[in-house]
Amino acid sequence: MQTISGIHYNWSLPGVSDAQYFGLIRNFRRHAFLLLYLFGASPAACSTFVSGRRHELQTLSPNTVYMPYGTSLRMGRLGYQSDAQASLAVSYNSLDGYAASLHDALTRPYPAYEAVGIINPGGEYNQLATSLLQIENEFYGTIRPKRVIRPGERPLHALRERGVEYVEVRLMDLDPFVPVGIKAQTMRFLDIFLLHCLLSESPDDTPQEIAALGRNQHRTAAYGREPGLLLERDGGHVKLVVEGAPRSSPPAARSRRCSTRCTTPPTTAMRCVPPRRCCRTRRCCRPPACCRPWRATTRTASRRSRCRSPNRPRPACSSCPTAAACMRGWKRS
Repeated sequence: MQTISGIHYNWSLPGVSDAQYFGLIRNFRRHAFLLLYLFGASPAACSTFVSGRRHELQTLSPNTVYMPYGTSLRMGRLGYQSDAQASLAVSYNSLDGYAASLHDALTRPYPAYEAVGIINPGGEYNQLATSLLQIENEFYGTIRPKRVIRPGERPLHALRERGVEYVEVRLMDLDPFVPVGIKAQTMRFLDIFLLHCLLSESPDDTPQEIAALGRNQHRTAAYGREPGLLLERDGGHVKLVVEGAPRSSPPAARSRRCSTRCTTPPTTAMRCVPPRRCCRTRRCCRPPACCRPWRATTRTASRRSRCRSPNRPRPACSSCPTAAACMRGWKRS
């Protein structure tokens, strides 16, 4: 499993405050299952990784085990997780709360680590400390607030002193189909996803929600492609495909937009190329504007092949007031 790596995607915007960054992080954690579902690329592992351990993986080949519906075992219980951190409930409601949570983990002794000790009888270091977190970077989160540190500076001190500079997205698996590990279209998707998280309303998290989000992450990592998979939300359960679906505008709002934009009576005959519908109705919005792009693209063979009769207006646009001008452009081409 150690050979299955991921990408740390750093993202920032100028003028974003600490509070806004933490609002982004809370929303990101609520919707992180979607990225695991869409881009998870580690459903299998070497069989030696689980040798002698209890697990739910099935045999794919003599040296490979996998989860039939898995998405990202790297982000599941077999990946970069720590049983010691299971008791952590790091709050992302503010920079002060986040820093206090990490400081507590960095200073709280952990019995299992104390039993190992820091230095062995040979004088070599077994570990850096016996606390729950030995360094800040040991905290395994799907996303972290970050600040570039100065020489000799601790990351937590840099955050407290100078605030959040960027966020580090940590749950993306390497894309096995491209040499650099991530496609440009995936990066554009991440940019839009992070903008959505930044601009959407972001209520404070609670210990109960933090625990539920952790369970959702593990469930999606192991069973994300299973039909009908249920995730936790607001104390209940909802299907993953429903949880990830966009929430459409109410019908009343769509009707109001139609009444202000549509200038012709509804008809199924008006079909312009390219289509310019209003709010998913069959009304042709602003016929002159509708026909201008048609006229502008008449010189391309691909567009011309769509016309059944270049020498006369199509029946679909017979009621368009600028159809004649459109057809003149077609004749010239």
